[in-house]
Amino acid sequence: MIRGATTIRIGQPGPAFVASSAAVGLAALAVDAASRGTSVLIAPAAVAMVIAVSGWMIGRRAAPMRVVPQELHAAFDATSIALTLHDGVITHWSRGCEALYGWNATEAIGRDKYDLLRSRRRDGAASAIFDADEPERELTEQRKDGSRIDVIERRSLLVPIDGKQHVALVMIDISDRVRAENALRESEARLATAMEARGIAVAHWDTAGAMSWSGDSEELLGYPKGSITDFATWKALIHPDDLRDMIAGAAEAAARHAKRYEFHYRMRGPDGRQRWIEGVGSAFYDTAGKLERVVRASVDVTERVERDAALAAREAQLRSVLEAAPGAIVVVDSAGTIVEFNPAAERMWGYAAADVIGRSGLPLVAPQDHARWLEVIGREPGPVERGAPRPPASTGTAVARDGHSFAVELEYGYACTPAGALITVFCRDISDQIASERRFAELGAELAHVSRQSAMSELAADLAHELNQPLSATVNFLATARILIAQGGEVARIGDLLRMGEEQTLRSGEIIRRLRDFLQKREFEMRVESVDEIVREAVGLVLFGSVQHEIELIYALDPTVDCVLADRIQIQQVVVNLVRNAMDALRQQPLKTREIVITSRAGDASMVEIAVSDTGQGLPEAFAEQIHARFATSKSGTAMGIGLSISRRIIEAHGGTLVAENRAQGGATFRFTLPLFEEVDE
Repeated sequence: MIRGATTIRIGQPGPAFVASSAAVGLAALAVDAASRGTSVLIAPAAVAMVIAVSGWMIGRRAAPMRVVPQELHAAFDATSIALTLHDGVITHWSRGCEALYGWNATEAIGRDKYDLLRSRRRDGAASAIFDADEPERELTEQRKDGSRIDVIERRSLLVPIDGKQHVALVMIDISDRVRAENALRESEARLATAMEARGIAVAHWDTAGAMSWSGDSEELLGYPKGSITDFATWKALIHPDDLRDMIAGAAEAAARHAKRYEFHYRMRGPDGRQRWIEGVGSAFYDTAGKLERVVRASVDVTERVERDAALAAREAQLRSVLEAAPGAIVVVDSAGTIVEFNPAAERMWGYAAADVIGRSGLPLVAPQDHARWLEVIGREPGPVERGAPRPPASTGTAVARDGHSFAVELEYGYACTPAGALITVFCRDISDQIASERRFAELGAELAHVSRQSAMSELAADLAHELNQPLSATVNFLATARILIAQGGEVARIGDLLRMGEEQTLRSGEIIRRLRDFLQKREFEMRVESVDEIVREAVGLVLFGSVQHEIELIYALDPTVDCVLADRIQIQQVVVNLVRNAMDALRQQPLKTREIVITSRAGDASMVEIAVSDTGQGLPEAFAEQIHARFATSKSGTAMGIGLSISRRIIEAHGGTLVAENRAQGGATFRFTLPLFEEVDE
């Protein structure tokens, strides 16, 4: 007898007995299947077959063999049962096999079962024909339609019939189970991959203190695999304060039979660095409610905790800066709602932070500035706010809680957050500054007026001499004309004398008009002016009596850059100051070397450069650095140096610069620039 096989021998086999012995063998297989719980469909049929065959055999011990009842045959035939020879050739093929595989009995009988069904083991190896030591195996086989199924094949040897060894086979379809197992394995693999990707470490504890880890869970926490195998080892790594809290929390959860509980603790890493761990534990209890084991899913959140701590420290630092900032800071979101309102802003507007946070910022702004405010806060942050220099500050009008308005200077900073843009507005009250600037402007205008008067006072003698000449000539012309009229002289001659007297009178009037315009106190007015006219009129005011100084005046004015945007009187004041300084520098020079050169040329950035040069002794070495000082002067004696200071301020108000330098050939040069007027072709 072959080990592991079931052999049935009952007397001399005949045709009916062969059928009945096969039935008994198959029933035995079916009962075995039922006892293993493999197929709920096979078990009832197997039990029924065993009862029927046993009862029939006991009742008919001495009687001749009879045909198996029709019901028993039908039950066997409906089951996936096949008989094969020892070499696998099919000799019986039930209707159950036809339904399972799609091959009918005519097509199957006489064929090698394993060749017909392309049978393979689950591991992919070829199926052996028969192995007495393996009465059961799992196979994957192919139906007639080409689809594959998974089956359990159970085999039992029957008594030889006509000298041939038969094998009874019962096939149980386990395709659903295999699919479920495969799906479970895939799910577990995906879960393991996801857990590894998210850094989730899973540990299994039992009440005896043993600990095991899933996969590479220990390594996810930074520990070598197999280094933490029991509760004592793990406990030694936990911060004492956290360990007490954890044990107390787990005990409390077990006392109320909680299925899940959360935890977090500090753990010492292999490198000695403190790690932060958090996660959730799942508790499992026996039927008596006693805790059996715990499965814990843990995540190393050290980076997040450290990042949150750094963020909290940064936020605290920014909060202290916000609170201590001397200037008002208002933070609004893209909808214009106030998010932050620091103490300086409370003092500036008179509102408490609690009164305005969460409300619109429009009440802080004067009505005429509402449109610009909405434009600023509604603008999507662009490259300027993401690293480039911030836009220049702007000015506006704010409204305090008590209703009074005040001027403010505003600067904006933009920040993009997941919740939207935040706009930080830095505000500075410039009311006092504007008032001071206005007072200084008025004072500067007054000082410039005084400077012009002072300059004319110093030129009073020359002016008197210059006016005396045309007035004396006028008197002489009129006196001569009167004599000729009395003597009945020529009418033409009398007319010439009257005309010449008129010209001298007009000349005197023009001198007085220029002087009056120069001395008049007036508002700053930018207009398109001619450089040639500005310079020549100013020089004319200074050089009324220049003949006595024997100074040679040279003009080198570029006619291609003649038009500038300037206040004519103020620029003439600058020219008068510079020419007078040049004249003073030439008084000590030999007569034949006294020379003043006035030039103009195109400068940089659409500016016109005007220079006044002399052939004097030049400037002291330290004067070039002191020229911007309020009382800087190149003169000696009692000169106060107000003229150059006023001149510099006038030029800077025009957007230009005033510089001084010594000439290589001797003497000094003062240069200033004015904006060039360029006509735009439409």
